[in-house]
Amino acid sequence: MESLLSEWLNLKTRGEIKRAAKAIDSQPQLKEILLVELENRGLQYSVDWPAKKLLRSLLDRSTQAQERSNPIHRNEVFTCIHCQATVPKSVSKIRDHCPYCLRSIHVDITPGDRAANCGGILAPSGFFLTGGIVYIEYLCQRCSYEYRIRAHPEDQIPHSLSVKDIP
Repeated sequence: MESLLSEWLNLKTRGEIKRAAKAIDSQPQLKEILLVELENRGLQYSVDWPAKKLLRSLLDRSTQAQERSNPIHRNEVFTCIHCQATVPKSVSKIRDHCPYCLRSIHVDITPGDRAANCGGILAPSGFFLTGGIVYIEYLCQRCSYEYRIRAHPEDQIPHSLSVKDIP
């Protein structure tokens, strides 16, 4: 029974859920096991529900489906926490760092979600050039979170591509 429950809890795709539900619907004893597990977990269900809906309830996929995984692009004027410069909205892309000192604040987990509780300063830790495009690597000075972003055309990137040459 434990291995069966473990198998159900590890279902990831809709196809896997559909196949498992088909097997449960064809075997009443499996549906009974699933109903007992839902009851033990205090989850709401109806015995009339098909196994597919019962499995979804067990997996609590509706909550995960409501979480935003795509970014909300925010292009706002802000004051840099490091150099105190007023940073205008970016013309070319969504701005998330100061174009002068290249610092940022660790506020996002997924770009634009404002879900990080850290608030530390993201300082440039390196630059690299790929296909003629400059990327900035960041390291949070508070929690050591690493982040990489494409540089904007108006960013004041040192010609040497050395972090030591940043103002």
